[in-house]
Amino acid sequence: MAHIMQVALAEKAWRVGMPPMTPPSKAMRLLKQPRKCRRSPRGGQRASEALSAVCIGTMLAEARSSLRVRRRTATKDVNWQKRRDAGMQLVFAGFNPAQATAQSPAVPVIGLGTCCLKGPDSLQQVSDGLQVGYRVIDTASHYENEAEVGEAVGRAGLQRSDVFIITKVWFDDMGERAPEAIQESLKRLNTDYVDLLLMHFPGANDALQSPSANRKRREMTWRAMEAAKAQGQAKSLGVANFTRRHLKEMFEYCRDRPSVLQTEIHPYFQQTKLVEFCRQNSLQLQSFSPLAHGELNLLEDRVLKTIAVSHQRSPAQVVLRWLLQQKISPIVFSRSRQRLAEDFDVDFQLSDRDMERISFLDRDGDGAARVGFDPNLIA
Repeated sequence: MAHIMQVALAEKAWRVGMPPMTPPSKAMRLLKQPRKCRRSPRGGQRASEALSAVCIGTMLAEARSSLRVRRRTATKDVNWQKRRDAGMQLVFAGFNPAQATAQSPAVPVIGLGTCCLKGPDSLQQVSDGLQVGYRVIDTASHYENEAEVGEAVGRAGLQRSDVFIITKVWFDDMGERAPEAIQESLKRLNTDYVDLLLMHFPGANDALQSPSANRKRREMTWRAMEAAKAQGQAKSLGVANFTRRHLKEMFEYCRDRPSVLQTEIHPYFQQTKLVEFCRQNSLQLQSFSPLAHGELNLLEDRVLKTIAVSHQRSPAQVVLRWLLQQKISPIVFSRSRQRLAEDFDVDFQLSDRDMERISFLDRDGDGAARVGFDPNLIA
């Protein structure tokens, strides 16, 4: 608890601002004083002048060892690192991230999300994204733009192996119709295979749900996906919007374990327990809505803006870099070519202190922090 208190006070002081050198014990006493006392002539300088960057770094360093075990578990576990790296290699097998970004090949690449756009708008967006440098394209049968994605990839003049295409099986197509739905997606995309095939949801959010019936539909759908992989129509398999409960159930019946989980993750909704579970089970994470879908005023957050200024970057770039440094692959969306180019330009490094400060923005306990559908509602 003492460590947690130190970090809370350190973060509070950091937000206020800092400068001269002050011993941590004295700085913490100053921060505990009422605001009026801190500003009094007798109290000396304001708290923002009483706590130095060195002091903050010391306090955070002392607390990091105890908190990180819970918030970023197993970072020192060599076996976990090997499992994580193996999962990443499986997802991006045959795909060279260096072709897509200026980042290290060891870092997952940024994907281009296509949800919400159809027809000419979708064709233009994917074409712009490919020209900017995106090589991971995320679509789905439910988006009704697979044909445009396939056309844009064909027009780009790239080798098929240079583009990593993701599509998904919608919940209306789960069960007996799954094999047919997969073939229809391939036809619309005008390709013999997809690089990653996902189950879009663990089921439908019907008013009356049967857990046993939902499990049967999930299992039948996964069997169809496994068959597609065996036939070379999908290079790798995964799921989207699954909870730990759904994943644990899947591990009981799947022959080929999913290699990817695509779910909502952003600074206000970090899903640390789910992230930990995925890392323990060699699941590569992809984040959709990494910028909270433009909601919650995330990009106006004071901490993110402060970090952005220090790196001469935008808050959006800071968020994307924060995800990448956790080995989480963000799926970004924009209609603007300029914004797509900005989101793609994340060749910089956040410090440990930056990463720690962003971790404290988590509102996971607040249901309002989730901007997408809550899959916990699916039996």
